[in-house]
Amino acid sequence: MIGVGPFPVRVVIVFCAVLLAWAVARLIARRLPDGAYRKAAGGLLFDSVFWGLLAARLGHIAQWWEEYAAAPASMIAIGDGGFTWWIGVVAALLLV
Repeated sequence: MIGVGPFPVRVVIVFCAVLLAWAVARLIARRLPDGAYRKAAGGLLFDSVFWGLLAARLGHIAQWWEEYAAAPASMIAIGDGGFTWWIGVVAALLLV
């Protein structure tokens, strides 16, 4: 995996994409009349990212259950790059 120091490039790209999406959501929410919606837009984005990442990890664990069942502590070792991205996207969209 290509990396910059201890972080893989994909992690940096995903972080930048989430940060950009949060900024865009906040800018669009500024046009809404109620101030409560402004905070809700950014919060909803972070909630959907969190639950999407969790669902993507759980989907990957389910897909490779036999290997993870042999060493249960490895389920929390996210450094193995184990995320099923399409499950995460579906979960995030369902939340939104």
